[in-house]
Amino acid sequence: MADTTSAGSTIVTFNVGGTRYQVSRSLLDQFPNSMLSKSASEQWQKDPKSEIFIERNGVRFQYVLDYMRDGKVDVPTSQTKASILAELEYFGIDVADDNSVSYHGPLFSMNGYLEFRENVLKKKHGATLAKFVLDELSKEPHQSLKPGGTKTIYVSSDTPGFKSWDRRQCEDSILEANDLLKNGGLKIKNLYMRKPYSWYGVKVELL
Repeated sequence: MADTTSAGSTIVTFNVGGTRYQVSRSLLDQFPNSMLSKSASEQWQKDPKSEIFIERNGVRFQYVLDYMRDGKVDVPTSQTKASILAELEYFGIDVADDNSVSYHGPLFSMNGYLEFRENVLKKKHGATLAKFVLDELSKEPHQSLKPGGTKTIYVSSDTPGFKSWDRRQCEDSILEANDLLKNGGLKIKNLYMRKPYSWYGVKVELL
């Protein structure tokens, strides 16, 4: 459906997965190469009063609009940064700076941390090392690790989840743990040897 206000601005109605959003043409015109702008233009020529249906997640679409309006968006704990970036890519919205999509995931509240940790423990592969990383992070205030920030955690042969001192097997353990940690906006970035050769260091980043 399209409405024209007394000021002459035009509103486009998108039905995204069953949820309706009204968006001004002036906002869409700021993104002329986006799928949204192109869809509105095509529909306008056919039937300006009809709504445009898009088979996507209706909840996530609100964060796409937030980014279009403000040039940035804070992703809530109910979503993941990767999912919002995927939606922006699908709709053809270029993200110039990855940090403009901020994720303050479950580690930023104690209840969120405990829930995320519990879900990690239900998994079979990578859960032990992932739990160790989460427990090490929980020893400091959750806000101490900001989006894009890193923290180094030292692990030894006694660390749960490290299969051996074979580097390949250590890297396999990290891959398994990262598969779980990514849902909390975390990633183990680096593995390096620390002298004397009884420790490995792993650098954890909050995405």
